[in-house]
Amino acid sequence: MERFRIVEERKNYYVVDIPGTGQVKAVLKGVIRKNHKRLAVGDFVTIDLFDAEKSEAIIRSVEKRTNELPRPLVANIDQVIFINCFAEPELEFSYIDRFLFAASVNEIPVKMIFNKIDLLSEEDREDLEAIADEYREIGYEVTCTSMNLPETVEDIREICRDKLTVFAGPSGVGKSSLMSKLFPHREFITNELSESISRGKNTTTHTTLLTFDDGSGYVADTPGFSMMKMPKIDPAQVMYHFHEIGEAAKECRFGNCMHEHEPGCAVKELVEAYEISDDRYANYLALLELMRDGARDYKNKDLKYL
Repeated sequence: MERFRIVEERKNYYVVDIPGTGQVKAVLKGVIRKNHKRLAVGDFVTIDLFDAEKSEAIIRSVEKRTNELPRPLVANIDQVIFINCFAEPELEFSYIDRFLFAASVNEIPVKMIFNKIDLLSEEDREDLEAIADEYREIGYEVTCTSMNLPETVEDIREICRDKLTVFAGPSGVGKSSLMSKLFPHREFITNELSESISRGKNTTTHTTLLTFDDGSGYVADTPGFSMMKMPKIDPAQVMYHFHEIGEAAKECRFGNCMHEHEPGCAVKELVEAYEISDDRYANYLALLELMRDGARDYKNKDLKYL
């Protein structure tokens, strides 16, 4: 039986997309309803159409998820496109590395965009390109963009092709403007950047999967999604979600090295040699301490999120 995606959650039913046919209202019944308290946008389901004229169906089965975001709830994500700016709003390395860490723990691939480059001076552009190169060197795909350039929008559309994509990033970086360019026939409400807090205000209220006209992919219209909920993991595993630190750790003198004060630490040597970013290393240490605090403060060892 063919499976289809849930593209929207309503109060009493789900909207399921059938490519080439359209969308149907689908409800949970019987055993399926008992076993699944809540389905997610992005879930794959099989359905039985019981009223073709009204496009109404029953959900018969739900496929196991490959990954999920807990809030906003989206399942089976192919990629998150993480948007930031060098200025307006100002770049925050701790915010970026926390987001990348949480995505890595949740096994969600991330592609990075630095937007609004048309507002930068030549010197700031050079600084931004150096930052972008640092993230490229550790394995991230990074694009510098301006939504005022038509080729930028087409490049991003191509990145989204045949995937379920979620856009994330702090308010004011241009997420809603990008969505308006990608889906010109849908209205997205955007507000000007707040002068007092240098942040915009997102007015989206629920999550919907939008489809391109040619059916080549889905993009989640998420309500103000700026940061993944911070996961709780064993502090000894934090290094493996900082790719360059995890790789360097293989050369440490001690197998249980945490890369803080231990002798013969290959990570610290590379930091001192400027081959690992000072900022990334500082953010690694901050997350390491956060995971330790979580382990101390929570009695429930199975707790997934802080």
